[in-house]
Amino acid sequence: MDKDKIHRQQAMMDHRFIQLQETGNILPINFEDIKDIDYSDKDKLSIKYNRQLYICGTPEKVKKQLDSLIEDYKVDEIMLATYAESIEDKKESYKLIADLYNS
Repeated sequence: MDKDKIHRQQAMMDHRFIQLQETGNILPINFEDIKDIDYSDKDKLSIKYNRQLYICGTPEKVKKQLDSLIEDYKVDEIMLATYAESIEDKKESYKLIADLYNS
């Protein structure tokens, strides 16, 4: 996954959390809808906090964070939900994660 795609995904997750906090709902969005939003200082603090609640990044970074959760909670199974702009991106995300644990 390239750095631009990671940035886009993270920006959309940031917006989804803000949207959920403000309205109680999450509406469909794509990066073009939100790319120029200038968040308030309050929203920026929320984004900083919310980034602790999800995992987003390169395959190596994601694996490191998942492994940490597995170790911390002493589990042998995890469930993942991937949010993506397209079904192709969603499939690619799951494939990248599967490849990390099947190699």
